[in-house]
Amino acid sequence: FLGFIIILVLVGANIFLSKFDNSGNFMWAKSFDGTTNSCDSYLDVDLYGNIYIAGNFNTTVDFDPGPGAFSMSSTSNDVFIEKLDNLGNFVREDFVLGLILVHAS
Repeated sequence: FLGFIIILVLVGANIFLSKFDNSGNFMWAKSFDGTTNSCDSYLDVDLYGNIYIAGNFNTTVDFDPGPGAFSMSSTSNDVFIEKLDNLGNFVREDFVLGLILVHAS
């Protein structure tokens, strides 16, 4: 157990990510802005607290939740995989053209 809680919320074209400690105290929040309804997203955290978000999008999205910009555009359902550090800072973004991410349970 890593000692924190990450909450991922999709609202229209935007993704909101919040981190709380085990006592429920707020640590930080980040958001990613899109231009239309974008993606189904999935979240995972590694042993170092790095955060991985995957999903599909069909718009323009700024994947950098900080003051910088890392915008990517899609005209179909492209897949993205994003890595943030344990403070929610942008590390890297990868995407694959023309695929739809399917969650297998």
